[in-house]
Amino acid sequence: MANKLLSRQTERIQQGVEHINTQRRRIDNLEDEVKRLPMDYVLKVDFLHEITEMHSNFRQINNKLDKLIEKLLAK
Repeated sequence: MANKLLSRQTERIQQGVEHINTQRRRIDNLEDEVKRLPMDYVLKVDFLHEITEMHSNFRQINNKLDKLIEKLLAK
């Protein structure tokens, strides 16, 4: 009887320890995600900046092509 009680208590303690370890892993994962947030944000901002630059470059190319076509048609 006492052995059965000790066995149950040991099992409950082990389940509690497993639960705590699971929660600790979840917290560690959350901390990793929070640490990455600024880097991801900066990368997104950089990406948007690069896209804006590309649009500007395409506009310049388009304008140059339009001028070239106008000169060719004017001949």
